[in-house]
Amino acid sequence: MLPVLRGADAPIVCTNAGARPPTPAVVVLAPPPRRSLALTPDTAQDVPIDLSGLDDIPWADLGHAHGSAEDIPELLRALSDPFGDWDSTLDVLFGDDLLHQGSCYSATAPALPFLSRMIVSGALPARQRLDLFVWLLVAADRWADSLLGDADHAVAQGHLPIPATWTEDVHLTVGEQLPELVSRWETEPPAVRFLLACLAGLYPHHARRIGDQISLMAQEFHGTRPGAYLLLAEALVYARDDQALAVAADIIAWETNHDPGWLEVADVTTAVKAGHVLAEGALRALSDAE
Repeated sequence: MLPVLRGADAPIVCTNAGARPPTPAVVVLAPPPRRSLALTPDTAQDVPIDLSGLDDIPWADLGHAHGSAEDIPELLRALSDPFGDWDSTLDVLFGDDLLHQGSCYSATAPALPFLSRMIVSGALPARQRLDLFVWLLVAADRWADSLLGDADHAVAQGHLPIPATWTEDVHLTVGEQLPELVSRWETEPPAVRFLLACLAGLYPHHARRIGDQISLMAQEFHGTRPGAYLLLAEALVYARDDQALAVAADIIAWETNHDPGWLEVADVTTAVKAGHVLAEGALRALSDAE
């Protein structure tokens, strides 16, 4: 109801009584069924991991969430031991230091190529390779996440969305690892392939070579939660923006943890918006399947 003032002594008159602003219809769909993603066969071998160049990086001049990054080489070496305190080391390295609460730091990008070396070495068991792919996907998505997060502020200030500090460097660094990572497609079990496919969706120019394999995997998991994200990855890898937007919208209709506003952000490409839906949801679909 809108009050109309007619003067200092005039009564308040309400017009259009009972009217309410139109409420947009929100379509909520039933989610597709979960589907397990196997971590077998596992092809780990007793081979060394190449960490050459690790000490050539000026870590003491770089930083992470808790200050100087001079402790990063020790943590990376500990992580390269598949029989060490893997979970604790990984949590400290990324959860506490390099990607603390989703932020990136000057030491984040330089550390990521060593994760790729650990993966492609074949020395780590599938479970540990999966963990590394999880963090690569999280790292790669920080750029899109920060762009979408800055959208409202950017509109208010009259400029394009600005990515958070270091996120673009991190995104580009992960992309540089893709050619070597996708070469492992045939040797990885389904759970790892799933994350590799989702990572590929964020870098179509590096990952088109496994587009057909992603399409086949999407067909295999059709009608399931992982299958929905594989279909989105396929659309992104082949740069089918309209299809990617439609698939992302369908996912948001049943995945209540996604923000429908992501797809409405101005001045951000469809690939970035749909890619964020892919990265955020893939980890949840993987968790559902375990």
